[in-house]
Amino acid sequence: MKIKKRFLALAIMLSVALLCACSSEQSSPKNRTTTKTEKAASSVKEKQKKKEPEHIKLDNQDFNKACKKMDKLIADYPFTSEVLVYSLDKGNIYYHNIDELMYSASTVKLTYVYYCCTEIEKGNHTLDETYEYTENYYSDGSGAIQYMDFGTMLSLQEIINYTMLYSDNIGYNMLVSIFGPDGYNQLMSEMGYGMQISYQNYYTQLNAQVLKDFMLKVYEKRNDDFCWQVVWNALIWSTDSIMKKEIGNLGDMAVKCGTVEGIYHEVVFLDTDSPYIIAVLTKTNLVDEGDEELFRSIAKCANEMIEAIK
Repeated sequence: MKIKKRFLALAIMLSVALLCACSSEQSSPKNRTTTKTEKAASSVKEKQKKKEPEHIKLDNQDFNKACKKMDKLIADYPFTSEVLVYSLDKGNIYYHNIDELMYSASTVKLTYVYYCCTEIEKGNHTLDETYEYTENYYSDGSGAIQYMDFGTMLSLQEIINYTMLYSDNIGYNMLVSIFGPDGYNQLMSEMGYGMQISYQNYYTQLNAQVLKDFMLKVYEKRNDDFCWQVVWNALIWSTDSIMKKEIGNLGDMAVKCGTVEGIYHEVVFLDTDSPYIIAVLTKTNLVDEGDEELFRSIAKCANEMIEAIK
């Protein structure tokens, strides 16, 4: 009888303990989710801490103050980021993590259109060639061609313009169909870049340094063959930019953006009396609604740096 009572007492104690544990877990599911997210963000921040932002050394109080602001923006951003500020006069003046390869999203279109223009310069294609928009090229997402009727004829000039102005996915599909991946891959290899595409995958990986390089290359060729003028004007007129909202009133601003869920990249060329380029890439494990504020703040800081070293 005593043994039965002991077993009964033990059973009651175990039941109470289990109920307390379950109650504790059920009362704080948000805490568990938050902790998991914080751990992921913390892990990324720890990795970024190993590679601190760098900038040129100047005895300039305003410049150094702007650099400290940028340092804080990067430190406070809990996910992977790349930031590059490039002055045409002084080169890279501020840089962080600029060699890490990230999924290109639509920024690859800038590098591919560069290749297309080199082919047109060689006489392999002309801007007045026309191509039919068919179902084979269809893609949703960014762009204007998707709203046209199948069977619409487009000149090569129009396709290039749409691809740059609206980051047109269908325009890009048509360009790869016309020019192919092999010549692009060869040119990128000859130029010392690792970007490669295929008919199975039109997208690749790149970094802030690559985006700066190709924006600069197009800028330097903007007054050459008419194809380059088409590309440059399309980049100038593109409005799909966060940083343009912050500093676009300061001068002509060429822009190429790329975005998919959890990723936002942007490279801009601001043509002022002291021209400069900003390239920013972000990769999150969550869709971060704070990214617009981040990009606007980076643009403002970068402009403060340029103003300080004029």
